[in-house]
Amino acid sequence: MRSRFTALIRACRHPRGQLQAVAYAFLLLYMLSWFLPASAVAAGPAVNSPGIKTVVIRKQMDASRGTPAGNGRAVFTVEVAADDASREKGLSGRDSLLPDSAMLFILEPGRPVAFWMKDMKFPIDIIVFDKDRKAISVMKNLQPCIQCPIYNVSIRAAYALEINAGLTEKIGISIGDRFSLEERKR
Repeated sequence: MRSRFTALIRACRHPRGQLQAVAYAFLLLYMLSWFLPASAVAAGPAVNSPGIKTVVIRKQMDASRGTPAGNGRAVFTVEVAADDASREKGLSGRDSLLPDSAMLFILEPGRPVAFWMKDMKFPIDIIVFDKDRKAISVMKNLQPCIQCPIYNVSIRAAYALEINAGLTEKIGISIGDRFSLEERKR
């Protein structure tokens, strides 16, 4: 065993051996990264924990009747984008989104945020929420594009929910509606 170790040390003294050692080290780190849980890297509030999440949007109350407007709620199974890489990628490159699925972006209030449709293959609606999980903006029917406009959101934005285009209109989602995030029961 000792002779193999000393041979490795001698090989590393040669420039070609150093290059091979660095390549093996990167390969080893890459292989190890597959076995590290993503939640260990993104430790934080419960919203970042692994598992299937459900967003329930509750309609604001109709003051004249004391009841929720419309059917009262909308339920989506969500994928959470809580880090810079997942927020940047978003839904780009995907062919479609199931009707009851969505992507929930966890944003940093006070930090400027913008969305665009780069590399998107289907239109979406985006609902923006503040830190109290109250809808503050609804962007409808954002289309895939080649020269993409940028959609800026309020610096109060803490969450954004991307859903299939037309669903905000169909469900009747509007400013003032609130959402809750729940663990999906299996």
